[in-house]
Amino acid sequence: PAEALASALVASEVFREQAERAGRHAPDATMVETVVTTLAENEGRAHRDLLASALGVTAATFTSTFAALRRVLNVEGYPVIAMDADRVTVRLDEGLLREQFELGGARG
Repeated sequence: PAEALASALVASEVFREQAERAGRHAPDATMVETVVTTLAENEGRAHRDLLASALGVTAATFTSTFAALRRVLNVEGYPVIAMDADRVTVRLDEGLLREQFELGGARG
């Protein structure tokens, strides 16, 4: 399930390393879990306003929040999380997430 994927992600060593690299601008684990769970529950896609609402941030603030999420989730530049060409849909590549964060298992 989506929540188990998100929990495994934030418990991973790779996530801890990525968060350390991002420094004080890293999103907290709860924020990352919320985004990954929401995206996974919606087949890897969600409107940015849905994610902003789930995080309790304004649509205007979401841009900087999304940048922080990308810094932590996009290991070595691989697009685990990305904005679609329409600039309102956020996409999660669950297979790449599992690979980059060494989570294993089949896609949820």
